[in-house]
Formats: sequence, C-alpha cells, structure tokens
Amino acid sequence: MPLAYSIPVLSSVTFEVTHREDIDTNNPISPVDISWQTSCEEGSTVSARCTVTPTQEGNYTIEVIAMDDDGATTTQEITVEVTNIAPSGLEAEIWLSSTRLTADSRGVYTINEGDLIEIRGSAEDSPNDIDNLVHLWSPDAEDHPEI
Repeated sequence: MPLAYSIPVLSSVTFEVTHREDIDTNNPISPVDISWQTSCEEGSTVSARCTVTPTQEGNYTIEVIAMDDDGATTTQEITVEVTNIAPSGLEAEIWLSSTRLTADSRGVYTINEGDLIEIRGSAEDSPNDIDNLVHLWSPDAEDHPEI
C-alpha cells in the first residue's frame, strides 16, 4: 500500500504539530511540550516544528512525544516514503598522462594513435546509491565517420 506522503531523497521535509491541548487541566495556558525523537535541523528537538533531510530511500518514520503539565504523554509516528533520485553532476574527463585534455569547439578530443588515455567519470547520488553507481561508456565513432 503506498504511503500518503513521499519526498525525493536528500530533500528537506518539515513536520509540525499544529494543535496541542491539555484537556485535563484547569489552566488554559498550561504547556504541552513537544519532543521529536530525532535530530532536527532547527537545532532543537523540543519544538512544534522539526525539519529533517532523509539520506536513504525507503520509509522514513519520525516519532513525536507530547507531554502535559502532569507528565502524561502521548506518542505519534508519521511515515513518509523517500523516493530515489537520478544521479546528477555527471562529469567526464580525458587524461593523457598527467594532462587533462580539452575538447575542441566540436566537442572532439585530439590524441595520437597509440596514446594511452584515461577516461574519468564522476557523478553525485544519494549516499546509499553512490557505491553502486555504474558509469557506462560507449564509443560513437561509427556515428561520426568524418572524424
């Protein structure tokens, strides 16, 4: 069953308690303390609001505890689905020995036959995907016979 809420991994999400009331108190302004059971980006876990940035895909569950002036507590959990993101910041480099080569205006690199080159690729992704990130290289010389 899909969850009601979903966010992309590495995106911030803010949880907020919008209504709190102590029904067994004689003091209408009696405090109800809110405590989040995780580290909040706001710097405090005792607040009506908590922002987090999930770093892994899957279900992310946050728990909040409300405590009234008598020490009575109630706990609530909410779960959001954290979805995958595509890799970003893709970069490719061509190296000849210790020199990084630069493409010409057509995007073509010039080397001599027999030169040993190194092709380096990099990209960014979520922490639990980065170790499994695969770079696929395919030459396209057959598409450019004029080169």
